[in-house]
Amino acid sequence: MLKRCRTVVALAAAVMLTGQSAFAQNCRGAEDMQAISIRALHTELMVSALACIGQTEDSFRSRYGSYVQKFSSDLVQNGNTMKKYWGRGIDQFVTSLANVIAQRSKNDPGFCSETDKKLNVALQPATTSIYQIPAAYDYSANLGLRACATAAPKPTPGPAPAPATKK
Repeated sequence: MLKRCRTVVALAAAVMLTGQSAFAQNCRGAEDMQAISIRALHTELMVSALACIGQTEDSFRSRYGSYVQKFSSDLVQNGNTMKKYWGRGIDQFVTSLANVIAQRSKNDPGFCSETDKKLNVALQPATTSIYQIPAAYDYSANLGLRACATAAPKPTPGPAPAPATKK
């Protein structure tokens, strides 16, 4: 037991010393990456509601509340998917994601107008699923995440060419 504890501590120290993200341990599957993208979109809109006052419509906060109400079932489902993949690490991940997005909101002059457009799309009556809202900026590199490589499908051989005929 003591040896196992030392191994865990050594691995944790190695990750901290190399500066690698705790999230970079394994590649992430397509369902997990999609859930991360939806969480990033949600977090972008949340950060915007707090950081973009006066830069977009005055009603940004109330429109954010309308977005949350409209897509509450999608957000709950996405949260359950995130918990399935992240387990106890979800709080650390969500906090890190929010910090990265907050930094972007301060450094990217187009952040507020970009997220305002996404919120406008979200609140259109024709938008019935959270998956119809333009995707969030890709924060994978900022968080040390990577998608698993998928094997390219093998080409299916076509019919054998017909033998050449002599004339």
